Amino acid sequence: MSIFTKLVVAKINENIEALIKGSRSFQRRQLYGVATKQAGDVYGVPNVGAPYVFNSDGEGVFTGVDDAYDFLVYHKAGAMTASASKGYGDQNKELTVRADMSLVIYYDESKICFSPDEMTLILMPAFFGKFVLPDIQNCFINLGTASFDKEAVFASEFRLVPFKLSAEQQFFRVSYTIEGSYKIGCLNICD
Repeated sequence: MSIFTKLVVAKINENIEALIKGSRSFQRRQLYGVATKQAGDVYGVPNVGAPYVFNSDGEGVFTGVDDAYDFLVYHKAGAMTASASKGYGDQNKELTVRADMSLVIYYDESKICFSPDEMTLILMPAFFGKFVLPDIQNCFINLGTASFDKEAVFASEFRLVPFKLSAEQQFFRVSYTIEGSYKIGCLNICD
């Protein structure tokens, strides 16, 4: 995961939080950053690749389906491409980055009474608006497709784990791309 995606994902999560903070339905919630696959024991199945978010100490936190929360999201990074634009002379002055991402959403429909397509519509505004981020210019987010086949999404997130979701538990994915540019040498890499 790059600093670029980390900044944008933090802003998206901030926007999601602003959308749902006043609702009693979303009281038990967790919004994670970018998760990566890590082997571990998941739902009683040993050595399974599952999503984890790592803190600055390198400790992994499991981000998958957890009934301690009525609403839970995490992001996944896919491919990333970059291209440099020429400045004066032969120097590259600006780097344009495109990252293919997805937002994975879990919620309990018996507590949060929205269908997955309605939930997608509720969360969409978090991806739009003004993204003013340090050192990044021209940041745009484009939403892609939503996959509401919870069995297929579960299988891709938790390989070799038998499907364990009830009818009320919703689990789906919305793809999106982040595109932005920054001046080479100007992106702050300090945490």
